[in-house]
Amino acid sequence: MLNDNELNDTQTGEEVLLQSSEEAQSQSFGGEVHAESQGSCNVKHPRLHAYLEKRARKKEIKRQKEAAKSKLQLFFEDVAFVSIALLIAVVLKTYIGQPIFISGNSMNDTLSDKEIIWCNKLFYTPKRFDVVIINPEKGEEKQLIKRIIAMPGETVYIDDEDRIHITPADGEEYILEDKYGCFKGEVRSKKIVYFNNPDMSVTLKENEYFCMGDNRYNSADSRIYGPFSKDEIVGHAVTRIWPFTKLGDFDKENE
Repeated sequence: MLNDNELNDTQTGEEVLLQSSEEAQSQSFGGEVHAESQGSCNVKHPRLHAYLEKRARKKEIKRQKEAAKSKLQLFFEDVAFVSIALLIAVVLKTYIGQPIFISGNSMNDTLSDKEIIWCNKLFYTPKRFDVVIINPEKGEEKQLIKRIIAMPGETVYIDDEDRIHITPADGEEYILEDKYGCFKGEVRSKKIVYFNNPDMSVTLKENEYFCMGDNRYNSADSRIYGPFSKDEIVGHAVTRIWPFTKLGDFDKENE
């Protein structure tokens, strides 16, 4: 039979052995867990690998769709910008104004070949001596630039001394003070000859204008084509914009 001291020593020894056994199991289990954790970090699980690949493919497809959408959006933005720009250009040219390139010498000495003027089309009412742009419905296919000499209802006659006679519908004949005419060089056009007019004069109808180039001896104008209607007059040449050295109102030189 064991005494109390021996019994206590025996229990203490069993507890020490039990604790040691638990620690050993614990260390062994922990080592296995640790080893399994390390293995999972170094070697991907097949299902996890498939999941990651699928996710990566989805991201790539999404990126490609966004890139394609961005390109399509940019394309439509460019188309919209060009369309709006063209619309503005058409509106400006049709209703407001446009630059006009001078070709030829029919407006010498006021305007010269290769100069550029600005044509105003907005709220324009033709007046005598205005320089105008004409889209003729007869004769020339290109635009003309001429000066208004006679107004609707007036009768025009040019004598042998190149003087312009104007007779208003309700008034007496007078000689027009022509400060714009340039009489230089070879005489190619002088009299009113359109339609083989026998008396070299013309009476203008309502909304008709008699226009001439300032280069009186070298201009195809109403003396050849006849009067121009108001509908054929598309705008008023208001200022020279090229060359820069002559920028401004070209008619001031004649005042």
